[in-house]
Amino acid sequence: ILQEHSQIPVYAWQRLITSVQRIDGAVRTARTRSALFLPQSRPDPIFSSAEFLDRAEGACQLAAQRAGNLPLIPAGRAWQMVESRVNNSIQLRESDGYTPTQHGAYLNACVMYAYLTWQTPLGLSNGGLLQVNDRDAEYLQRIAWELFVSRRAGVPF
Repeated sequence: ILQEHSQIPVYAWQRLITSVQRIDGAVRTARTRSALFLPQSRPDPIFSSAEFLDRAEGACQLAAQRAGNLPLIPAGRAWQMVESRVNNSIQLRESDGYTPTQHGAYLNACVMYAYLTWQTPLGLSNGGLLQVNDRDAEYLQRIAWELFVSRRAGVPF
């Protein structure tokens, strides 16, 4: 799973493409496959959170295409879904506005699970993340599965 620094896709997308192609070449030499991970948006002085995520996803899609149609795991879109829902009390970000809390890390894991296995994360444990209670875990599992079902583009075997 390849993930670039979150600002690179927005401000230096050419560097992203070069890096993905180079690393994916090494991964293919090792006879395995790469996938790109789209992280959550971050605070930015120029773009809104939604614009930042749109630009990052566009750059990741271009890099994935140029490297031979790599799959994209859009965890940042799951974050966007959670953060846009009314009556949501789950905090995905630490006070810096970017670093994942245990809930954010759990949501990323649920999205990866769905995209890597093509199966629902519903019913998984909290993975030892004590701050993620059963109700929150189920909610985040449902978000991850909702995203997967809406896109149906997991990592092919």
